[in-house]
Amino acid sequence: MESDSLEKRLEDLEQDFDALRAATIASKEREYRKLVLKQVQEVFDEFSKNEVVDRIECMDNIYDCSKRKFCKNQMQSKVEAISLAYMSGDYDRAISMLDEIENGVRGLGSDCESGQCQKYVLVLISEIRTVLTLAIRIEKKAGELPPNVVPTQASPLDSVTASEALAPLAHPARLDILAHLENGEMGFSELSKELGMKTGHLQFHLKTLEKGGYVRKDRKGGKYRISLQGVTALDGLRGFMYNLVRV
Repeated sequence: MESDSLEKRLEDLEQDFDALRAATIASKEREYRKLVLKQVQEVFDEFSKNEVVDRIECMDNIYDCSKRKFCKNQMQSKVEAISLAYMSGDYDRAISMLDEIENGVRGLGSDCESGQCQKYVLVLISEIRTVLTLAIRIEKKAGELPPNVVPTQASPLDSVTASEALAPLAHPARLDILAHLENGEMGFSELSKELGMKTGHLQFHLKTLEKGGYVRKDRKGGKYRISLQGVTALDGLRGFMYNLVRV
């Protein structure tokens, strides 16, 4: 299911964020928080506008329910309200409205005529709840960043871990790829054209960056986007080069 792809995308984002929390410096914490919130809301907005709408439209095919069109319109209206509540930061209201829908479908007073229709709606509600819960969890973590995250002393350097983390960045083409993706997600052909890079070379470099966790590829659209780890890497390299030139 497409929701699996979106759930995976949110889980990847949560892993990125968890890994960055301890390393985030005070001057960058707000930028990271904004980036996290922006990406999470983009995923949820995409889920609401595409996957959920497509599933609701499928209710037209449940022919043994004479009220399917009414139910479909009701679901669309309620999901829109849930999305608005989430986007405005009213998480409790979003969850509460989702509970109301589920209780109404399961309740004794439900006027649903078809067991198939009821089962379909409950599966849809479960998918929405999974994605919504993940999104809220990540956003709350972003809001829990301490006001001043400044290391009291330099962390010991693990040379093996550091070299493994830096290896995927040890090519100018890969840094160019990250710099382009920093402006927004791009498809393979678009990247190849923008960078003037042969497809075979681009594919090799993208796979290396993906494996290193610096780039993510959406399963549905096939577009590439920079991860939080990738953003951190570029920021760190820029700072390193700036300080190196100053020395």
